[in-house]
Amino acid sequence: MKKTLYILKKLAFSIFAALFLTAYFISTRRITKAKPMMFPNFLMTVTAIVVVLAIVKTIVEAVREIREGKADDMPDGAEFWQQNKKQIVVIVTLIAYVILMRVVGFYVMTFIYIFGVSYYLGLRNLKIALPLSIGVTGVFYLLFSVLLRLHLPTGLLF
Repeated sequence: MKKTLYILKKLAFSIFAALFLTAYFISTRRITKAKPMMFPNFLMTVTAIVVVLAIVKTIVEAVREIREGKADDMPDGAEFWQQNKKQIVVIVTLIAYVILMRVVGFYVMTFIYIFGVSYYLGLRNLKIALPLSIGVTGVFYLLFSVLLRLHLPTGLLF
């Protein structure tokens, strides 16, 4: 059981990527096989190949580490949290960003997410963090709303 848990912890990101690819594939099946879908489908295929290779490589490395006895150094829950705290917080906030985007709006949530994550990851200088968040949100606005004329989720504010 401990060996299986060790392998699963090693595979966590690859499993997350595989789930994302599966969700993307299922959501795009309804779209007709038009030329605009060629490039996204190509990227999905290449990414799927990379994910499969990463899964195989991770399993081979984990089995080798188990055989060499390095897997016994597997951290418990508290150590795992300390070692992966930033990654876990960023993933959870990314999920919250996606969920709240429909309620608050794409541009407001993007500003809040970029500012919050950059501040959490160590960019404590407000003279840099605020313009960075405003700049990235502005670039997204120009790119998606002005140039591409896409309608992004609007919420209560925008």
